[in-house]
Amino acid sequence: MKRKGTHFLNYTPVDRVPFDVLKDIDADRLAAFASVVLSWNLVEAMIDASIGAALELQPDMWSAITSRINGVEGKLELLKETARVRHRFPERDYNVVADTIGQIMTYKRYRDGLVHARIFDATAVIAPSHERRGKTFEVLVSKDAIEILYEHMDQLCCECAEMAMLFFSSARCLGNISKALSEDEKQAAAEEFRAGIVLLLDLQSQRAALRPLPKFPPEPQAPEELEVPEEHQD
Repeated sequence: MKRKGTHFLNYTPVDRVPFDVLKDIDADRLAAFASVVLSWNLVEAMIDASIGAALELQPDMWSAITSRINGVEGKLELLKETARVRHRFPERDYNVVADTIGQIMTYKRYRDGLVHARIFDATAVIAPSHERRGKTFEVLVSKDAIEILYEHMDQLCCECAEMAMLFFSSARCLGNISKALSEDEKQAAAEEFRAGIVLLLDLQSQRAALRPLPKFPPEPQAPEELEVPEEHQD
């Protein structure tokens, strides 16, 4: 889906083939692009909900806190640290949650590459993508590639929603945001947490079973790089 832009100098605005984005790019391709963007927004919303539950905040304070944390990376590191230190997830459960957190960062890179793609030709299937700190990349922008990425992002949304529920169940067990809960209710929350871990594992398996993310097509070798067959001697 994304690679270092080794050929970026081959893409320049002066080579742009004039086109109308809305009219000349296939509607299904544009729809897939929009789906990836909106799915990522949902992922971020679930991350913020997870932060609110993990820090045991009152819901009306979630936005006030999460909007002041710098970047998705910082939020995810905070989630991992809170799971270890405050909620004390057992190692197995922590690893399950950490797997989804790691995948979020992977798909964030794919989403960022797509959002910053610079398509100079409406028929292009590979496009350069400018990102921060002077780095350039190439991304796949074909309809099929974007649709497959959306399938993965949609499944990731489900994982993130379940992750938020896990932190909420764990917070209820701790009792700081629900001091009125009886011991029986706290026990029920603990059982919800255990069931949630099982569900998250299943959701991760479903994502792994999706069509694999597409890879870049092999590039033709320059003539001097082609393997020269050895001459047979009589």
